[in-house]
Amino acid sequence: NLPGTNGAGQDRRAPPFCQDVVSYNGMLVVASGSDLWWSGQVVSGEGVWFSPAFALTVDGPGDVVGLCALDGTLYIFKRRSIYACGGEAPSDNGASGGLGTPRRLAADVGCIDVNSIVATSMGVFFQSDRGIELLSRSGAVTLIGDKVQDTLESYPIVSSAVLDDRNGLVRVSLAATESGGRVSGNGRDIVFDLTLGGWQSVDTKTGASANEASQDACMVLYTDTGESSAGIWRYAWMGVDGIVYFERTTASASAYVDGSTWITMAAETAWFKTGGI
Repeated sequence: NLPGTNGAGQDRRAPPFCQDVVSYNGMLVVASGSDLWWSGQVVSGEGVWFSPAFALTVDGPGDVVGLCALDGTLYIFKRRSIYACGGEAPSDNGASGGLGTPRRLAADVGCIDVNSIVATSMGVFFQSDRGIELLSRSGAVTLIGDKVQDTLESYPIVSSAVLDDRNGLVRVSLAATESGGRVSGNGRDIVFDLTLGGWQSVDTKTGASANEASQDACMVLYTDTGESSAGIWRYAWMGVDGIVYFERTTASASAYVDGSTWITMAAETAWFKTGGI
């Protein structure tokens, strides 16, 4: 036991294991089985600490798959359900603060893969048993991946979901197979345009193979001063060969070829006569 405030003692122990972790309202929240653990207040220059006193069990069957913080709310995803709760960083002696009781949302689905969770201006994208879902900022859940359902069936493993805020895109990396937490075989990126509100393309990957899957992806600040586009954020991914690739944006850097398959769209107008035009 280490001393807390006001002479109170606090048992400081880490969670048994971590399925997912997210920063929320001045503390770190960890998913560990069906439990949520939250840290003491995050203070600059001090180590983050946890305590069994800062924990609760999320009701309902199954373990917590992943977490996401959006608009001051913490969303908790299980395989068949979604919960929401609020809270703030606790005092050192635990007398105040911490997370409130999670409330279950009126949704028939949950999240099957923590890698698929990404927060955006539209809400939270995630993968359920039926496809790519959107948890809107109002708390409603809709199947938003209906137009890419065939691609998802061919490449059902989500290895990453990344918000490309520079271009207003959600980029979800897919793979055909997975073994021991490592993807293999061919892969695709399905790309959702947040500005247009629809799926933009299905992209092949570049690297050792034009169709290879990626182990992970993120946005990186590219600093190669030899290119005119240096100093901007770019989409990058790790291939199955362990090499990190990044998306190039200039004509001189022609090593990146998109190879997109565009998803067609149609617009239906009101009835009108062409006579006299």
